[in-house]
Amino acid sequence: MTTDLEPVTRPAGDSARPWSTAQLFAFRVLCCVGGLILVLGVLGSLILAPVMDPVKAPFGRIGAFLSGTEYAAPKIGGTGDTLSIWQYHGGAVAVGLVLAVAWWYFDRRRTDYRALAGLLWEVSRFALAMGMIFYGIAKLIPTQMGMMDLPTYALQPAGDISRMNMLWGFMGASDGYSMVTGLVETVSGLLLLSRRTWIVGALGAIVSMAQVVLMDTFYNVPVKFLAFEFLVIAIAILAPVWPNLVNAALGRPAGAQPRLWRPAGADRTWLRRTGKTVAALGIAVMLFGSVALGALGYASTQEARSPVDGTWHATSFTVDGREAVASGTVAAQGAPGALPWVNVAITYRGKGGVEAMADDFTTLVTQTPSAAITAWHLEVGDDALTIRQRESDPPIRLDYRQEAPDRLALSGTVDGHAVRAEYERRPMARASEGLRFTHQEPDEQLPVPDFP
Repeated sequence: MTTDLEPVTRPAGDSARPWSTAQLFAFRVLCCVGGLILVLGVLGSLILAPVMDPVKAPFGRIGAFLSGTEYAAPKIGGTGDTLSIWQYHGGAVAVGLVLAVAWWYFDRRRTDYRALAGLLWEVSRFALAMGMIFYGIAKLIPTQMGMMDLPTYALQPAGDISRMNMLWGFMGASDGYSMVTGLVETVSGLLLLSRRTWIVGALGAIVSMAQVVLMDTFYNVPVKFLAFEFLVIAIAILAPVWPNLVNAALGRPAGAQPRLWRPAGADRTWLRRTGKTVAALGIAVMLFGSVALGALGYASTQEARSPVDGTWHATSFTVDGREAVASGTVAAQGAPGALPWVNVAITYRGKGGVEAMADDFTTLVTQTPSAAITAWHLEVGDDALTIRQRESDPPIRLDYRQEAPDRLALSGTVDGHAVRAEYERRPMARASEGLRFTHQEPDEQLPVPDFP
């Protein structure tokens, strides 16, 4: 692996050929607009994320002003594709265009920007490599879509699942498939780091990110901005070799091997070495940090912190003393709309190093006879569950006991109604399903025989 900033030699006469006025202005726009988005949107979502929100804020305010929308402050750790992201991207475009015009006005004698273009190319390649490695490892160590293994995902009917959760569930249902897609992204990122293999890495990034952009778009996944930026970078850094790639695809002879421009600062040893060191440290932090956090997160969230974790089916449920569920059958018609809870799923994971960050792995989901589900924030005590739908809601206390690991009893007051329930653990069929290479013939007497 190398992040060497030393380029190959320029072709003879390349430095003497001036750029046209259109090329000069187009590059100024690309450098100003693209450079701002590269720093704010790409690096600002990766290694610079902890310090970038104050930097994004002024651009967000400009974008809010120009779009006539209410300013939304950038928030680290928030979802993607929010109003704040649209705003600071819009502000970056506006500021970049103003800078490009000012640059043109004050620097009209320059004949080319090859050195600066070489530097922009290097930084773009480095940023793309980091993004591919980061998201690749999150799949290679199957944590990004690991929600499929959590009990609280299991109760929602397929027809009620959002598009994003359907996609996340599809990916998370098979660790093997997730790991293979992550391997492709990770390897593409690593190949981008070497000047001998960067072309293959960029092509791998295009294939991976094109698929991700399509899935994020049509499954409403809120990471479309970043995935699209990765795709644009991968296409853009291949610009020097696109003519040869097109010729190869059409069965024509390829031209001469293209030469990459020497980046600005490469002639100064101390600056070149500093750039190499910063790039190597950034990749090392991203690589080893992603592996360590991914391994810790995967190991921690696979093991329940208590026998209360699991999917549970009611054998008895009373509301204000009236039986609402008896032996798994709805018995009372007068129960409130949010009751009875015929099934509950409790996710109580996050042991060890991620226990302090376990909010995503400590959740209660309840299901009524109509199959409607409600998700609750959950705190687990020694003898009680404390739940609330919103963090600002008053807490609801549910006393619990477990006479055996596969039995659970709950009692408390919900929406002013006294509830008592007995549950038994319900194993989910998918948990016991392994890989199949030989399948039985479907039973023709069963309905929907295409799903054996």
